[in-house]
Amino acid sequence: MSKKGVSKISGNASPKVGEATTYTVTDWYPATPQNQRNVGGVTWELFKKRSNGRFTTTNIKKTGSGTFTFGEVAQRNTYRLEAYLYESEGDGASTIEITPQPVAIPKINKVELQYVDDSPGTVFSYREKMRARAQCVNLTGQKLKFSLWEDDAAGDGHNANNLLIETKEATVDSTGVATAEFMLTRALMQKAMQGETDPKQLEFYVTVEYFQNRKHATDNVNVNNPSHVPATTPQSRPQEPASNPTPSQPAPTSNVAPRAANSPAADKPQSQKEEKGIVDRVTDWWNKLELWDWAESPGTIKPTQPPTQQPADGKAVSVVQDTGVEDILDAYFAKKEYTKQTGEAAGTFEYTIGSNGNKSATAAEKENIARIILGKSAIKALSEKKEYTTLEAIKAGLTKDVYNKNEKVTFQTFKLGAEFKKVNSAPLDTKLYLVARTSGLNGKQATLIVKEKDGLIKGSAGAVLPLLEITEAQMEQATPAGTAVPGTEKSQFTGTIENGVIKIPIHLRPKSDDELTQWKEKVSKGKEDGEYTYKFRGENRITDENSKKTVAETILKNAKSGNASNQKIADGKSAYVDDIIKALSIKTYQKDETVKFKLYKKQQELLFIQAKAQGEKQHDKEFLKAEGAYFVIGKNCFCNRDITLTEFETILKKLRESEGVANTTGLFYRDNCNLDDKTNASFLAKINEKFKAHEINTCIRKIHFLTQVYHETDKFQTTLEYANGIKYDPGHHDDAAGNGNTVAGDGERYKGKGLMQLTWKNNYKKYKAYSGEDVVGSPLRVSTELNLAVDSAVWFWTQGKVLGAGTTWTVPTTSFSEYDHSNGKQFPKTQISKVTPDGTVSYATINMNLLADKDYIDTISWLVNGGGNGRQERRDYLKEIKKIFNYPQDCANAGSASAGNSGVTIHFVGDTALESGISQRTRTILEEVGVASKNNDIYITSTARTPGDQARIMYDNIGRTGAAVQKGIYANAGDQVIDVYTAGTNAHKTEAQIVQDMEAKINELGPSSVSKHLADPNVMNTFDVSIRRLTNANDFKTEMQKRTELHQLLDENGAYHVEINQ
Repeated sequence: MSKKGVSKISGNASPKVGEATTYTVTDWYPATPQNQRNVGGVTWELFKKRSNGRFTTTNIKKTGSGTFTFGEVAQRNTYRLEAYLYESEGDGASTIEITPQPVAIPKINKVELQYVDDSPGTVFSYREKMRARAQCVNLTGQKLKFSLWEDDAAGDGHNANNLLIETKEATVDSTGVATAEFMLTRALMQKAMQGETDPKQLEFYVTVEYFQNRKHATDNVNVNNPSHVPATTPQSRPQEPASNPTPSQPAPTSNVAPRAANSPAADKPQSQKEEKGIVDRVTDWWNKLELWDWAESPGTIKPTQPPTQQPADGKAVSVVQDTGVEDILDAYFAKKEYTKQTGEAAGTFEYTIGSNGNKSATAAEKENIARIILGKSAIKALSEKKEYTTLEAIKAGLTKDVYNKNEKVTFQTFKLGAEFKKVNSAPLDTKLYLVARTSGLNGKQATLIVKEKDGLIKGSAGAVLPLLEITEAQMEQATPAGTAVPGTEKSQFTGTIENGVIKIPIHLRPKSDDELTQWKEKVSKGKEDGEYTYKFRGENRITDENSKKTVAETILKNAKSGNASNQKIADGKSAYVDDIIKALSIKTYQKDETVKFKLYKKQQELLFIQAKAQGEKQHDKEFLKAEGAYFVIGKNCFCNRDITLTEFETILKKLRESEGVANTTGLFYRDNCNLDDKTNASFLAKINEKFKAHEINTCIRKIHFLTQVYHETDKFQTTLEYANGIKYDPGHHDDAAGNGNTVAGDGERYKGKGLMQLTWKNNYKKYKAYSGEDVVGSPLRVSTELNLAVDSAVWFWTQGKVLGAGTTWTVPTTSFSEYDHSNGKQFPKTQISKVTPDGTVSYATINMNLLADKDYIDTISWLVNGGGNGRQERRDYLKEIKKIFNYPQDCANAGSASAGNSGVTIHFVGDTALESGISQRTRTILEEVGVASKNNDIYITSTARTPGDQARIMYDNIGRTGAAVQKGIYANAGDQVIDVYTAGTNAHKTEAQIVQDMEAKINELGPSSVSKHLADPNVMNTFDVSIRRLTNANDFKTEMQKRTELHQLLDENGAYHVEINQ
């Protein structure tokens, strides 16, 4: 009998301890039926090599997921991992022998003090900047804490609280170096605050410390043997119980941090900082962290010491140190941004005080006023001039005891230096830099080659993508109209490494405009993937190009949705109107006649970089070549695709870092959480699966859903409410009986569970009716089974929130709806009716996808939570996730955006907002109005339409709401167009014929008489601006009304309808 099941697996045979490693099925036995080749049904079993050389089971088995994390004890053993569908074979290609490897120990090797020209030093001036440079191993990407403190003489009466001058954080780069900069004027000011008007020599230390959460990565992040053990608590939360897990060592009674077990710090004596009792201005930090390692360096400040001068260009001599060990460290695409604080004087700024009675006599008062000034928009706007200022500079400018309205404060400004910031995506025709960082290769030539992952443009995987090399001057210049685009098309880019870096300016396009158009079409459409055969359901006359376009649009709409004659276009595939137009002929198509057109599979154009350099040996490496690391041509949009594991782990890391959570990688590690699969890969796979099933398929829908469940699960730490649930019992909650909790104990049984914290017995009954799972009899399953934890959340999101009877939900006026301007807005209700063995479950609900589409954060939070719990946190999470998604800039469905030199970005949102509908004249007016009204983002939701566009929109709207509703919107001319729709429907005309007749009527009446949006854009630009998304809506209106070019401005349906004469 032929073998069936898994024939081969692959994965890392030497995984690092504490790191999740994924193993995959790579082949099946030929006799395995196709419908059984499902990795979700594969069993992964782990065997251990015993002292007699035999492998016996560890009883660790997992179904579906091949991800394992080995603990420290595992590094002393050898394991065999086997994957099988039916039964274990014991050896062969379906097994891998695994020897876990110990991780390298993170250490801080030394701390070096430097002047601003990068030369080492120990004696400094009060009037200069000092750099502290920590050299580390195995700490890349980790944050270090730098503390500058005064080494005061013993017995002089100073308190240790006053000895700390400043603390800063810095991240270790890929060369193992972290650098923090200190303005030593702070030390001078601190002496002045202590009453020393003429300070003498000051001795100081810089202490650098690296902290870990109480369970360090080398002490079993996930498992002590290869089975899962929940990690210790990284951070408390206000609503959880007061009890905490037992710490790894007693909390100290002083400010001395506890040492992490088996760490470098555990073998070191106290640092000078600890011996002197220097108090950190962070409360309670030792309850969360342990000291892993430290290093420090002393220095001296002398009043007579002249300050070191920076190089003329304001930059350090060696931004990247050349370590002498030859290597290419990194290569990436970058943009030049002026964000580096150089400390080099630029000039002065005069600030006008806006109110009376601002006291600044004491140091605390100065600090307060200076912080307020530093946060003002006028100060932030200094960056537009490539300048900045500091808190210390503003404080130095506050020379009076009290400042009143309209009084002036003058303070120092400094130059912002250029930094080359890595970018992960950009559209074609963008100007960027190719950057590579190296060590030990200064003065050598490096060559960078851009390659395609899949060959979407050039046709083969790994194909070289030729691009334009341009000059620095051309980076800032627009291509003059009618002239060839500047630059030289190259397949590889060569330059000289200076200070460990090579930077080559490029233009992300070919030389030929025609070829650029082809590239854009390929990137926009994706990869050709078969064809679609469309069958006409009735007679369709095509008499000219206009009617051909109308019929093509109808065909595409029907093919997307499907009907009795035509299957819906398969998920993941797309078709385009222009291809259908090419396939159609000017003729009359009869019923059942067919037409074929191309289908495409949406595919991102992904690039990576090959970097080569010749030193003592040839160096040849590839960068960005990994899932989630590739550079994306176009917008890195999350619509209609899965979130990758790398992307999800980035989202998790950045969200956790935004709140200072120590564990930035693990899921659901709270002690009360007994979820059956806590791996990132399994969780994400389930999220992606449910997103597709419930149409959580756009960036903004995913952003809002993740915002809510991240808060509901206490930052993805638990699936079970912390409290004991008694507050939901009858007698403890007024709504208990009405929500099905009728007896004592129901509160605990039906308290919050799952990603959306499903609460109340009646909601468990409704979810049971939907899912068929008996979560009423076994409610804990919602918190312990991954599928139910996720599924219950998406169910609640789309059909679980119970509302009153009726077909329409009008958002009530509350503090929530007033915040997000949703009050009074109307949404259709979904009517649920489900017959179950326990009876019929019927109710009306709202699909929160619809509210997410409108970005109504507070109203969604109110529906999810029922109150104001975590209201501000949810807003903060939304803002942070939007930043991570780069929304709306990278979202294809949020509209495009354009920014001029003013710093004002104009966004085009929705299908009816076309960039071509706005002239350059209008853009300039909008930018000027945006600057004057302090609106940096202007969202255009609709622009001028063609008569065909208007006919299509009116047809769709009538079909959705009915003719009577639409007649209440339009004037007489519009009503006549609606009558054409009614007549065509009564005559049983096809959709394409009705739209064509409506378009003809619009042209007959005069387009502008039907809709303001049908004005000739060459005569007048007509568009709508979203009021809700303006930062200062009233100021925008005021400034726009001042413009002489304005024809009229109307406040209609949440938008400013604007008409500008051309």
